[in-house]
Amino acid sequence: MKSVKFFSLLVLAMAAGLAFSSCSKDNDGGSGSGILPPAVKPQTPADARYVITDMSSDIDFIELTKDMHYIVSESDSYMTKSDAEPRIVEGIYTIKDGVYYLEGWGTMVIRTVEEGVELDVTPIGATQAVTLTAEYEEPIITDNNAKKLCKSWMYKAFNIKMRIFLKKFDKDYTPQEMQQMPADIKAFMLSAVPAAMRPAIEEMDFGEIAHSIDMEGFDMKRTFTTYGTVVGQNERRTEIDYWRWYDQKNGIIWIGHNLDRFENLGDKEVESIFAVSYRGTQLCLTLAGFDMQTMMGVQLPDILKNLLDASMDFSAAMIFDPAK
Repeated sequence: MKSVKFFSLLVLAMAAGLAFSSCSKDNDGGSGSGILPPAVKPQTPADARYVITDMSSDIDFIELTKDMHYIVSESDSYMTKSDAEPRIVEGIYTIKDGVYYLEGWGTMVIRTVEEGVELDVTPIGATQAVTLTAEYEEPIITDNNAKKLCKSWMYKAFNIKMRIFLKKFDKDYTPQEMQQMPADIKAFMLSAVPAAMRPAIEEMDFGEIAHSIDMEGFDMKRTFTTYGTVVGQNERRTEIDYWRWYDQKNGIIWIGHNLDRFENLGDKEVESIFAVSYRGTQLCLTLAGFDMQTMMGVQLPDILKNLLDASMDFSAAMIFDPAK
């Protein structure tokens, strides 16, 4: 039997929607609408986005979040450890006496002027501040569900749920435990299906997932903002993307790198759509919108396909703890 592509969707679930790309002054998604100078210079943690209008600067925008994280995005933003000059920086910030201390990047002072906003920024290593002109943007996704999602999260585990007939499987896998997942899934399926179906399960190559999972390339930290920004970080790079509600009523989001595509959400790739839920204080992002045949990726024998289509449920979710 052809090797099962059952696990390709699991891998997509881990990297899904995270083909991060660049953002620029021309497509930051908010320029030209809802831009207002702040009435009062922010002195407390709050959601804020400053779009840099000074064309001599490489910085596109600076975002501040209410949970004390910041994002600095430069033109053609992409960063790896091998880059001499990081183009995206995300971290925590503090405020003291009107000065914003952006850990790992530098300092910033925000001044309201008649034309809008001026930012006095001093990156680490600079000998003096540089003044940049900017425009302040209001948050664009402000419903209560978005506010709950919009913070920084640290990856905790990968959760697999399965049901075959009345038998259920529900297990979390930390990064160190991921290699055990294929054997566990195979053992569960063999224990749950009728004896006549077990030879077909035995022929499936469950070992493919062990060679496909790349935990070093998986985002261990994600930051969602009320401006529709998503920043993913792992050991190799920091990348930026965007998110919007795909189905707000049912808590389903779309994550993608091209803002223009938000106007036609019906064309989104399945691996870019997630159901948002919570397990206590933890965030669960569950890959949404695929059926059994898509998940398996092979032409199954009719008896097996029909039985599993009718009698099997499957879900794969990434579990995150709030970042401290």
